[in-house]
Amino acid sequence: MGALGSSLPLAKSGRIKALAVTTAQRSPFVPDLPTISESGVPGYDFSFWYGIFVAAKTPRGVVSQLNRDVVNVVEKSALKQRFAVNGVTAESSSLLQFAAEIKSELRKWTDLIKSAGIKPQ
Repeated sequence: MGALGSSLPLAKSGRIKALAVTTAQRSPFVPDLPTISESGVPGYDFSFWYGIFVAAKTPRGVVSQLNRDVVNVVEKSALKQRFAVNGVTAESSSLLQFAAEIKSELRKWTDLIKSAGIKPQ
């Protein structure tokens, strides 16, 4: 299992065989490749993503300006095209949307860890 951005060139060259994508939706970069959910594991949804974090005590104005600057860069078509060449979708979000995403991820992984009985070592 690997990120689409690093795996796609290997699949295109024939060095590996792509079986499915791990996201809930098919990738626009390989639309004929099914999702794991479509392949027999209903509800499977895992994606790689990156975010920018700052220290908790960073002033709100600084955080807001940083978010505006990052959104401005990410939404530029040249950057989106550059990422797309590598099978990566560049997306931005508001501070509230990103906070909600973090909370959702924490809930998802906490529930999975608890249900699997995983204990820290």
